[in-house]
Amino acid sequence: MSTGLLALVALHGKPAVSMLVTNIEAEFIKKANERLLFTCDQGSEIEATIREAIESGEARIFRAMSVGRLPDGTEAARVRVSWSFKMKSRAH
Repeated sequence: MSTGLLALVALHGKPAVSMLVTNIEAEFIKKANERLLFTCDQGSEIEATIREAIESGEARIFRAMSVGRLPDGTEAARVRVSWSFKMKSRAH
């Protein structure tokens, strides 16, 4: 999904961080008779949350929104995905 892709891009080149979906909520606004295109424009906020998780060593949660639109641009669905990011512990 669009939120996960943004998280994966933000994690590229960073120390080992685990990412886990902790909650999903969906709202269906309009019947979709055609394919929906889901987008998320919160890349910078996701990146900041990951940076906080790395700096603090503690888990951080970010609730991202993915909006599904019909080909004509009409909003048909909203999906909120809660992501948990935490530095992976190092084995000794």
